[in-house]
Amino acid sequence: MSENTSAEVVEYEPRYEEITEPSTGSLRRLEAEALAMDKAVKLARGLSATRMVPEHFQQTKNGEQATWDLAAAILYGAELGLSAPQSAQNIFVVKGKPAVYARTMAAQVMHAGYKLEEVEASDQKVVWKAYRDTRTAESEWTIERAQQAGYTANARYQTNPTEMLRAKCIAEVCRILFPDVLLGMAYTVEELQLENVTVQRVVKQGSRGTAKLREIADTKRAENGGERKGTIVVDPECVVEEEPAPEETAIDVAAIRRLYKEQKGLAGTALLADLNEFLQRDEPVKAVKDITQEEADAVLAYLSPTENEPVGDATAT
Repeated sequence: MSENTSAEVVEYEPRYEEITEPSTGSLRRLEAEALAMDKAVKLARGLSATRMVPEHFQQTKNGEQATWDLAAAILYGAELGLSAPQSAQNIFVVKGKPAVYARTMAAQVMHAGYKLEEVEASDQKVVWKAYRDTRTAESEWTIERAQQAGYTANARYQTNPTEMLRAKCIAEVCRILFPDVLLGMAYTVEELQLENVTVQRVVKQGSRGTAKLREIADTKRAENGGERKGTIVVDPECVVEEEPAPEETAIDVAAIRRLYKEQKGLAGTALLADLNEFLQRDEPVKAVKDITQEEADAVLAYLSPTENEPVGDATAT
């Protein structure tokens, strides 16, 4: 005989426990970064209200956007070991990318205990050397190398070539030997300012600005049988004309403003901020009309579309 057995049925009651801490390392890091952003914004709001930071980080110049940009720069600088004031002075945003000056790269490497030295420096050639344990690395930049890369379209190569060549040397030699020290310092300000500058500025005498670009493009197109292709590079010795009439030498302010609007969507204070980042003057430009003719030519080349996009009758890639 079988004996009937009865089992007690217990109703299951799920228990919920509040999670007070992130469950994974990635989430914990994310929470720490969110807290850091909150503190960075508080610091940035105070700093950006002063004139002790660059103009592009000042609230009076760029409003609330300046506060958020400075907060991001402070966070980026913290990863590199920079204090908030140091980040404000040494970190910049060029074309949406954070960047530091080459000298900041050098300072980080030397702070880590390694040796950098300048071997040679002139307007024609700069050489830097780095030492790490038993290894060495050397970087040499000449004005010819910069010209071949298309960098001399930047006005700073005309006004201060030694400093620009030095920046290229420092960045190059640091990347070769100290990638672990550089951490997130992927770009230098000088490099990002030269990005996509492929049209050689060629003005000796004669027409200038967009008129000169159109003239060069027409000549190049004729040589190519009417096709639009290739980087426009003209030997300055071939562009020798009669002395231009006085009105032809005036800076084409309207063209600069128009190109800024078309190519970068900038106007007003935002235009001036980008212009100052490109020119890197010791004294910032307060109005477009205040720049020199040489700077105006470089700016027009900088703003000219690339990738076969036409500017009037001219095309540059």
